[in-house]
Amino acid sequence: MAKGQVAVLGLGRFGQRVARDLQLKGVDVLAIDRDPNRVRESSALLQHVMVADVSDRAALIELGVPESESVIVAVGGDIQVSLLTTVLLKTLGATDVVARARDELHGNALRQLGADRVVFPELDTAERLAHSLSFKGVQDYFELGRDYGISTVLVNDGMAGKTIEELGLVHPRQANELSVVLIIRNRNEAVIHPDRFEKVSGGDVLVLAGLDKEFEALHFERFESNGGDGR
Repeated sequence: MAKGQVAVLGLGRFGQRVARDLQLKGVDVLAIDRDPNRVRESSALLQHVMVADVSDRAALIELGVPESESVIVAVGGDIQVSLLTTVLLKTLGATDVVARARDELHGNALRQLGADRVVFPELDTAERLAHSLSFKGVQDYFELGRDYGISTVLVNDGMAGKTIEELGLVHPRQANELSVVLIIRNRNEAVIHPDRFEKVSGGDVLVLAGLDKEFEALHFERFESNGGDGR
């Protein structure tokens, strides 16, 4: 299935691993680093690699980075560049900026500057991040076995008021396909193994389990805030 482009800015160990894992999952990846040696090394693994200063406004615009479906600021060694790049991306209209943080202080600064998500390499593995970005609508992903995992999905306004069945989460063909294991509601209420007639509310968190191919088939983006039809 074709997926939108993801830009990875910074090709240290973490950035290179995220870019490689995303590409292996069929995502169109644009990888950028200002170090020609890192770009040369990464070009053996990645299809689209560019040399550019990721904190340069003109370079970001020229390469179309702000229009990417997601942008990962994987810069690790220079906090100033990390912060500046995050600000530039949000100023230029990037809608989903995932920024790498060295510590909690750095993470808090990134959040205040508009980062949509902050990851800590020692806690968030590159493969886990790649899963969560390549599967549409999925907030997080945990691998349970080969080609099988569990994830969380936040119910948006367009999904609210629809049943599990209307969201296309009922697969009667095989029991091991994608299923809603749990609905977390109001942070302290849980609906365990909801049936297909259960309606979801805005802010609910759906906990899903199933095969990777089923997560790849999710299309929650069709449920926009102005209302979309379930299948």
